[in-house]
Amino acid sequence: MTETAHFWSPVRTAYAWVHSAAHILSNHEEMDGAGVARRLRGLLGAMSRHRSKTGPLEPAIVRFLKVTRSYWS
Repeated sequence: MTETAHFWSPVRTAYAWVHSAAHILSNHEEMDGAGVARRLRGLLGAMSRHRSKTGPLEPAIVRFLKVTRSYWS
């Protein structure tokens, strides 16, 4: 257990971000397209600024950001 303890904080951070993205895109609040885009853009910006907090998962976050932005239009 102690061998993997250093992974838990990055996993929690990355999971929270991806879960937030899924929640935004599910649009339970029934926002218009601009509202969804604004919230997702804010999340992606935070992920980009703080991606180093995900330690060894940072390459996966960078990939998530790249792929998500490639579908933006």
